[in-house]
Amino acid sequence: MSFEPVHPAKGRSWVEGLMWDRPTGVMGMAQNQAKTTKEKILGLHNGIKDDKSELKLRYHKCLEKYTNAMNQLNEANRFMNSAIIRSVKHYTSLAMSGVQSCDKEFAKSHEPSNLVKDNRKFQDLCSVTLAICDQVLPGRH
Repeated sequence: MSFEPVHPAKGRSWVEGLMWDRPTGVMGMAQNQAKTTKEKILGLHNGIKDDKSELKLRYHKCLEKYTNAMNQLNEANRFMNSAIIRSVKHYTSLAMSGVQSCDKEFAKSHEPSNLVKDNRKFQDLCSVTLAICDQVLPGRH
């Protein structure tokens, strides 16, 4: 696969720029989506006054998962800066799989706030990141 033309400002291909350019690169978009989704969950969580509420517990579980996912993406980003693609894939996969169970939690609540859609968007961005890792610098993963 050819990665031409080269990104004029960075000396690398446009495909590589899809991954590395921040905040418009896929990794930056995934990090922003995780942050936005976590903030939405936090707002809904804090809006429930009953601490024993089943819904509040579901939100709490997903808050923890998104906090962990954001930490995993930070690690992926650290390895991305060093072009260690195997580690980028590893940490991105952990971030994505960590929030997958939130789909079920959000669906149970019939939440009108589009959390299922937001969660799916985050997972899709992680999937794109993984696909780019498989194509960019194939000899280094």
